[in-house]
Amino acid sequence: MGEVKDWIIASEENEKYFNRVKFIWENSAFNYQNLEISSSKAWNRIESSITAERTGYQSNIRIGLATFRKIAAIVIILISIGFLITWIINQNKHSEIEWITANTTSGINEIILADGSHIWLNHDSEINYPEKFKGESREINLNGEAFLEVKNKKEPFIIHARTSEIRVLGTSFNVKSGRTTAEVIVTVVSGRVSLCDSSNKENKILLEPGDQGINSPDEVGLIKKENDDANFQAWKTGILIFDNSALEEVCKVLSGHFNKSFMLDNEEILADKSLTAIFDNKDITDVLQILEITLDISSKTEHDTIILSAN
Repeated sequence: MGEVKDWIIASEENEKYFNRVKFIWENSAFNYQNLEISSSKAWNRIESSITAERTGYQSNIRIGLATFRKIAAIVIILISIGFLITWIINQNKHSEIEWITANTTSGINEIILADGSHIWLNHDSEINYPEKFKGESREINLNGEAFLEVKNKKEPFIIHARTSEIRVLGTSFNVKSGRTTAEVIVTVVSGRVSLCDSSNKENKILLEPGDQGINSPDEVGLIKKENDDANFQAWKTGILIFDNSALEEVCKVLSGHFNKSFMLDNEEILADKSLTAIFDNKDITDVLQILEITLDISSKTEHDTIILSAN
């Protein structure tokens, strides 16, 4: 391209030639997408023209050289413009970003994004993200629950979850958005996160470590409070923590963690039962055995429902 530029600025006449060729190229219906350019063939034709001029027109050698220069310049311009147009077309093709959908019906799916951000996707959840991020922000879509460790503090990272928009800059946090409810819960572990309703982005709350934000469009809107759920990461870590927790609350947590239904056979008898324990990646059988011994109760399963009874 340097030779073309030098030739153009060499004279006003050259610049006029270039502009004419450029105008014709841009306004023609020529199919440049299928253009195959052979510089060797082009130069062979030029050499043939030179040979003919030398043998047939020796007296007009100066005119032949001038013609050669014009032909060579036009060929160089056409080749350069052709390569330039082809390059632009290829760039446009490569700029089309492919979007990827990842989901899981059971277990946990770990995903590393193009920017190095790490996502853990809970069961019965789905995430939609680009193969590569382009532009001034990074955006993904989430339906379900995920824990995210976002890298790179230079560009905003935006999660669209149900009716909410979550915006972060280099942080780690948990997002829970149910498939059957519009409620979105964001619990921050590190960094800062803003939560707003997609329909009113001016109304937002800023969350810091230890904070929990809730967006309940069907009820009271945005809520900011201190996180009192010690087990919000249990689905990811496998660790369940109970500190003098009422049995009813224990059953609620276990039900969500193991995806099982729990029922108290006699709520009045079990009302005073409370539990202090840590279950580190225990299965449901081990947990029930510990509950029976610790709280002096018994358990049985009927139609996929675990029933707890006092001894």
